[in-house]
Amino acid sequence: MPPRRISTLLCGVAFFAIFLTIFTVPSSIPTGTSLSSIKEHTSNFHVPASLNPWTSKLNPFKTPVHAPPRQANDTYHGSSWYSDYMGLLMPFSSSVTLDENRSLLPPYQNRIPIYCYYDSTMTKDKEKKEAESELLLTWRRAWWAQGFKPVILSEAEAVNHPYYQRLRLVSTKQYEISPEMKNDVMRWLAFENMKGGVLAHHLVFPIAPYNDPLLSYLRRGEYPRLTRWENFGDALFAGGKEDVYKAVTELIDNSNLQANNDIIKALPEDAFAVEPSHSALAFYGPEVLALYDTIAEDTGADRIRKLNRLVNGHLHVAWQNTFLEKGINVLKPKPQHTSEMVAPALQLAQWLGLCPDTPAPQSCPPNMPRCTPCDPLKPLRIVTGNQYRDGASDQYTIATVPHPLTLGLLDGMRENLDIPYIRRKMERDQWLMEAIIEGSAHKLIKFKEGIAKDEYRGRSLWLEAEKGEPNSKSTSSLALALKEQVDIDWYFGFRVPRSATDPSTLHLEDDARLNGTPPSKEDREKEGDILKRARKMGKSKGEDDRRIRDAMEAWHMQDMEAWRFARAFRAREEMERGRFEEEESRYVDGVGSEKEERDRRAWL
Repeated sequence: MPPRRISTLLCGVAFFAIFLTIFTVPSSIPTGTSLSSIKEHTSNFHVPASLNPWTSKLNPFKTPVHAPPRQANDTYHGSSWYSDYMGLLMPFSSSVTLDENRSLLPPYQNRIPIYCYYDSTMTKDKEKKEAESELLLTWRRAWWAQGFKPVILSEAEAVNHPYYQRLRLVSTKQYEISPEMKNDVMRWLAFENMKGGVLAHHLVFPIAPYNDPLLSYLRRGEYPRLTRWENFGDALFAGGKEDVYKAVTELIDNSNLQANNDIIKALPEDAFAVEPSHSALAFYGPEVLALYDTIAEDTGADRIRKLNRLVNGHLHVAWQNTFLEKGINVLKPKPQHTSEMVAPALQLAQWLGLCPDTPAPQSCPPNMPRCTPCDPLKPLRIVTGNQYRDGASDQYTIATVPHPLTLGLLDGMRENLDIPYIRRKMERDQWLMEAIIEGSAHKLIKFKEGIAKDEYRGRSLWLEAEKGEPNSKSTSSLALALKEQVDIDWYFGFRVPRSATDPSTLHLEDDARLNGTPPSKEDREKEGDILKRARKMGKSKGEDDRRIRDAMEAWHMQDMEAWRFARAFRAREEMERGRFEEEESRYVDGVGSEKEERDRRAWL
């Protein structure tokens, strides 16, 4: 029995609880508007389907779903991809594609066409026609590198226009229009036949960074009015199909056409919106060419070839000026044993730093009169840093992305691996962890943005390590390693000079912190042998090689995702360029195309 005082205490507590229950119950329960307002307020709350845009994709209890359907042209050179707006939001592609071998890429940005007119009916000697074709090829490369689709029009498009017969009637009546005016009208008939866009002279070149405001405006393809630019004359127009059709109609209906020599004078003043001249574009018209004595004194094909070299040199110098202060960073994480792996990237960096072949070495582009001309005694700065800073940096980045198996063999200087070594000796995702300066949760997103984000285009190039022939010092072999992945002339927008310099003699900044300790000759040779072994294992169907390859891919999931993404993105870009080049080579007898240039060189 509990003591008497405890029983008394328990009775007191019970009495107090009963007292509170009876006397603290509210006399009335709130009803009416207060409860209804609470109900109305709480009805707005809901539990989101997922607090994270991609964690629901990894839910093991989620009902199985089919993989996204295949898309047209979604494979090229061993890479497969799925284009979707989530491409730069999802760290791992398989969370959307449900296929580890299918990369998730952002949608391909459709290129806005830019047109120029080439009169192929004029009688020209073979040498001059070839020189013009080379110049048109330079024009197409420059605009392609800036995100446009450069298309050469001819009289075939003009003749296809319904107004062509009216032009013939106009020019055969009581008066004859001038050849200049007739050529201008034919040019606009061809332009209107393509339903508007951007019409440029073949001597108008974009010499500016990719994200220049004018170039960004033209790439959007939305032109509220038919527009021309001051100091460009009839060299550049932009307009929608309705405005272009209206201008062509007024032009054909003009009863005083024979009194004019160009379309600007033949149309009313309010036909065009006139924008101020812009420094993003260079027009090599007669007034500009008169400033270069070496070009002005020549005629015919020689003059055109010198002009082509001058323009190419200006495009190259403008690119160098964009990265003049910080130069080029050849990305080299794990620098101890990756010198052979980054040799093609280092060779490309040297080529980009060379001075171009030009008839006026100390000249600047017409739109950049205060540029810094290339000086062979002060080459562009080249470093081999181990970290990728930012896509908006003033330093150009050339990165070589290795398969985890390739880096694993090189880092350990081994020709074979085994499962215990992988699990006990290797750090996970060692390439990405060292290359990207960002929190671990965001490294893959940062990596993908550096490659594919539109704002960062023109500031980096990402290559695959498993291309080319290791242990090769020849320039041609290193060039082939690059050619297998990217046509550098189209990528940069100018013909990149090639030199026979041994890549081991490259001028690098004397800073071991940035460039690492140079490897010995024996180590370079061994690295080359290991690279060959890695590429062989990557293609092998043997059970042992496949088991090690699968283990490395599973152990380095982020590195593997990065490798597949970079490879697929570059493959898609090159596929689109190849298809475009093949299609355009069928028009105007292939003038201005790579095919026409290859066919001509085959007879040399």
